[in-house]
Amino acid sequence: MKRFIKTTIPANEYKQVKRIGEKWLVHLEPSEVDQETGTVTCYEVMVDSEPDLVELGGELQEWKAYLAGRELEIAKQQKLAALAAYDKSGAVNSFEVVKDGQTIIAWIEPDKRSNYRGSLEDCVLLGVTEVEVPIAGILIPLTVADARVKLAQVQLYADRCAIVTEGHKAAIESLAIKDEVEAYNFKTGYPPKLVFSVE
Repeated sequence: MKRFIKTTIPANEYKQVKRIGEKWLVHLEPSEVDQETGTVTCYEVMVDSEPDLVELGGELQEWKAYLAGRELEIAKQQKLAALAAYDKSGAVNSFEVVKDGQTIIAWIEPDKRSNYRGSLEDCVLLGVTEVEVPIAGILIPLTVADARVKLAQVQLYADRCAIVTEGHKAAIESLAIKDEVEAYNFKTGYPPKLVFSVE
């Protein structure tokens, strides 16, 4: 596949075919003359033999389709990376704890949620009814029953967020136009943040 270059040249220097030594410089698909700059934008390619303009025109369309496909994939990769960063950020992974009139922004990572769940089950088996849960560096006293409910709410919220994120991934992957990928808003559809009031 020939490599075409999109270039801008002075309109008065534009020639569709120009021989340079043993090669031919070919310009295709010139734009209208830019009246401010006096230039045209076109695709340029150097060939080794006298050019067949129809054949080169077809190769140019293949090149443009190839570039569009690459640009689309790059746009998708960038959008998916931005989605992944958003999904891991406090914009998604956080909840509020209101204690003594103060609002604490916090989150419990999956491994800690699993550990807490196991500890609370042990509390139930051993008849323990009160626990202190560390949230953002503060020990918050809760009943075991209340702690289990709040932990379940956090888990359900996280699961719902994961489902939304997966839906955005699928939607981005399904797009076929670069501009649509770049314009896609993945910050929608997430459930409302949890707000816990504790004494």
